[in-house]
Amino acid sequence: MNPRLVYDNSFFDGTDDDTLGFAFVAPLIAAAPGIFQSIMGLFGGGRKAQYQGLAEIQQAGQQAVSAMEQILSGLRSRQMSPAQAVQESQKILGQFNDPSIVYPAKKGKDAEARNQFLSQLSALDSQIKAAAASASSGSNAGGISTNTLLLAGLGIGALYLLKN
Repeated sequence: MNPRLVYDNSFFDGTDDDTLGFAFVAPLIAAAPGIFQSIMGLFGGGRKAQYQGLAEIQQAGQQAVSAMEQILSGLRSRQMSPAQAVQESQKILGQFNDPSIVYPAKKGKDAEARNQFLSQLSALDSQIKAAAASASSGSNAGGISTNTLLLAGLGIGALYLLKN
């Protein structure tokens, strides 16, 4: 066996290729993921939002509705302040309406599901705001509701009338 020397013609002309002529494929294979993403981007492929497609939009919608119901429950049981409840409700509604989180489908079942969840979330947001307004105006500095004070006042008035 003769060793290849630098001055040998087969060293420079590529006729003595150990890769069987497939050496040009290696850089393409290494660049394939980036090329694939670029091509998919040209044709509208790839992820446009964190939640897209009917199943994912339904999952996101159910999670958002559940969270809003928990906020409403926490507000009614006084485990959450009215201001915090309204703030969290607005945050959830805003995130569901954010096109980078939930894909804003224009037609089909995806769009129907998204619009239904948006109307549910808007209704829950309104309920939370109403409950928060009621909770804010329904208590005085001591934390006793105005209804309780009114009933106590009526009871004292009735006792006064019965004694006289």
